[in-house]
Amino acid sequence: MESNTDGRLEVFALNGSTFGHLWQTAASGAWSAWETFGGGGTDLTVDHNADGRLEVFASGPVGVFHKWMTGATTWSAWESLGGPANSDLTSDRSTDGRIEVFAINGDTAGHTFQTARNAGFAAWESFGTGGTEIAATHNRDGRIEVLAGNPTGVFHKWQTGGSTWSAWAWLRDAGPGLSLTTDRRTTMNRNRSLRAGLAAVAGLALALSVAAPGSAKPRPRDPDEIYPSDTAESRRGRHRAVRGRRPDRRRQRPRGANQRPGSPTRWPAT
Repeated sequence: MESNTDGRLEVFALNGSTFGHLWQTAASGAWSAWETFGGGGTDLTVDHNADGRLEVFASGPVGVFHKWMTGATTWSAWESLGGPANSDLTSDRSTDGRIEVFAINGDTAGHTFQTARNAGFAAWESFGTGGTEIAATHNRDGRIEVLAGNPTGVFHKWQTGGSTWSAWAWLRDAGPGLSLTTDRRTTMNRNRSLRAGLAAVAGLALALSVAAPGSAKPRPRDPDEIYPSDTAESRRGRHRAVRGRRPDRRRQRPRGANQRPGSPTRWPAT
């Protein structure tokens, strides 16, 4: 959902077989009937151009497509952008007003952006390896920050300049692992819930891990230092976080009791 240049809300809904669109007939007013907006797909995101016109992006089996407003109530045809098939999508605007789009599926993550305000899009760039969910927001100074999940936790990557990015890093102490599944319906339902959660995490990341504008950005510890999660250090940290209680060593499990076999996955790679 987004607001139009005249203040009317516009809603877009997508499932595996159909794409719908409805809008307020007046600002703060009643709603239109649903209108067909295209065929089915996997996920969608919508954003504003610098001139206020809405642009919608949707993913499906052959990649990502976009459609944009050509007037107050008129739209272009769908146009292919390529990119990762059947991907989860998110978008945000850079400090100069260009839309930037991020896509992730189980194999890869990709990134494309407008080459100028209100203009076309660049070729897709690799943004990492696969995952289960993605969300983007911007810092107080306007730099975009992207969060993504995979089975080992939640990761983030942030703009260091107009077109440069940090490496991926675990967000604080990694967070919950997000399990992959081969059941697409289960994946879609779970990811819609996770999208709301990652949006909240995105806000939390700004409060916890983003330095003041102009200062150096704090880096989380190396993943090898914080994984597996069930170490003596992490247990002490959890006890301190719960009302300041000291650890009860009688209840601690033996070192390595919950350690997963194998070494941690450094994800995503750029």
